[in-house]
Amino acid sequence: MNAHEAIDIVGDSDEEMEDVEEKPMLASLVHEQGGHHIEIQNKDLNTVEWLLKDPVIRQAIKKGIQGWKPAPVAEWNVDGEPADGPEEALGVECFPIDPSQVDQVRQRAIELGHPLAEEYDFQSDHSIPNLPPIHLKPETKIRTYQSRALSQMLGSGRARSGMIVLPCGAGKTLTGVTAAHTIKKSVLCLTTNAVSVRQWKEQFQKWTTIKDSHIAVFTANSKRANLPESCILISTYQMIAHSGERAAESKAIMDRIQKQNWGLLLMDEAHVVPAPEYRRAIQSIKARCKLGLTATMVREDGKIADLRPLIGPTLYEAKWKDLTAQGYLANVKCLEVWCPMTPDFADAYKKEPKQRSKMRLCGVNPNKLRAVEMLVRYHESQGDKIIVFSDCIFTLEVFAVMLERPYLYGQTKEWEREFWLGEFRKDTREVPTILLSKIGDVAIDLPKANVLIQVTSHDASQRQEAQRLGRILRPKFGDNASFDAFFYTLVCTQTKEMGYCKDRRQYLVDQGYSFEVVEKLCDKANGLAVGEKYAYATPKDDYELLQEALKENIRRAQKEGGGRKRPARHDR
Repeated sequence: MNAHEAIDIVGDSDEEMEDVEEKPMLASLVHEQGGHHIEIQNKDLNTVEWLLKDPVIRQAIKKGIQGWKPAPVAEWNVDGEPADGPEEALGVECFPIDPSQVDQVRQRAIELGHPLAEEYDFQSDHSIPNLPPIHLKPETKIRTYQSRALSQMLGSGRARSGMIVLPCGAGKTLTGVTAAHTIKKSVLCLTTNAVSVRQWKEQFQKWTTIKDSHIAVFTANSKRANLPESCILISTYQMIAHSGERAAESKAIMDRIQKQNWGLLLMDEAHVVPAPEYRRAIQSIKARCKLGLTATMVREDGKIADLRPLIGPTLYEAKWKDLTAQGYLANVKCLEVWCPMTPDFADAYKKEPKQRSKMRLCGVNPNKLRAVEMLVRYHESQGDKIIVFSDCIFTLEVFAVMLERPYLYGQTKEWEREFWLGEFRKDTREVPTILLSKIGDVAIDLPKANVLIQVTSHDASQRQEAQRLGRILRPKFGDNASFDAFFYTLVCTQTKEMGYCKDRRQYLVDQGYSFEVVEKLCDKANGLAVGEKYAYATPKDDYELLQEALKENIRRAQKEGGGRKRPARHDR
């Protein structure tokens, strides 16, 4: 099954999408060349009243209430050109504020329950130089829902700060690239890892006419000094947030990043921003407009609401199943495969006191191994591209050795990671399957993948479940009425994995996905194991694997807790 090129699929329907705002915003904080002001449309007296009554905001207002008639407000399209039909001038109350107190005003408005929409008047701002000529290439096509998302951000002739929520595979990167092309000011783009940094650079080069000399990357292995005054700089959250000593070259780049006024701060996988170290880094950057892109507005720590004061409101959120119905996303069949523990592993699971050690035993349950070997053999024979996921590195290595396929995790060197991902992306059958740790959850583009097998996961994380499904959402050729992608979650019955699995899938269920339970797949795999010469086919194989897993548990316990007594031997 081959994926469509994303740019070839251009929607022309009026499917219903969600334009989302958590609460109507009564006033805007406008960034312009001359400074900042609070703007209230239609002279809303109630809004004027709460502004002027608050001492923090009142102190920041440099002048009294001014009646102000701006130039006619027009609708603007994603190319930065006025749309047809100028609007009538609107009556607006304008309150200039002290630039040094912008952050206090922003925070105080949130505390009062009246958060300010932030807008950037990029058309009239000459204090930040424009990028050199940057246009979308003729072959670049914006889909209907991407255009709607961008209109929520740019529809007033200004750039509104906020979040755009699109599923993986729906073109978040092109949406961000188009926003940058429209604003045409310097861009700082942040993402989660060096692989994604490279992908963002490639996407700017693919979709726009920006010169290579005006795109730079800032990673541990790539640092470019003497950046142009106006450029697109792509880096990682980790590089920006690093608080330790820096080499002279890195320090010079960081000084430039923090001192410069950026037209657009573009944040990929923006759900990570509330993390304390990233939050501090983001707040130190001077940006006229902030755009966050993510597939999931979910965090298990409950801090997803922090994105509103840090970035802005949710401007647009697409419905996953609507995009599937329109052919923009693959039609995924979700299956929950029940894998009973073998008797020896079940006994070891009960005796093991530590939860992490219990879950490690679940990961290498021989019934899971045989089920995965059967699934991989079948889907490879169908010409599919398969990702096998495990959060546990020990488990990942066991499966990789069994399948004789490459595996990538956090300690994999960048060049090796790039090599194997590149091989997997090819249409050839040389690398039909790749195994990934949680590094594959976000910001890795694998458009050919259409089968995902999840062996272990991070407890009950709904965010991770949605992101992993997103790895196989790129649309495929074929009849859209049938399933063209498969998402398998393998679960050990009568273990804590069952409860985690139910909680994990809730976000996807809310998006309209259903999960089919498969109870007999392990029986079939066990029946094939000896005749098909599976890697784990006999009781002896299972026993040796159990001993290996128990030794790993002891080693981990000693490393984490400074040693412990050896547990009772789990005999057959």
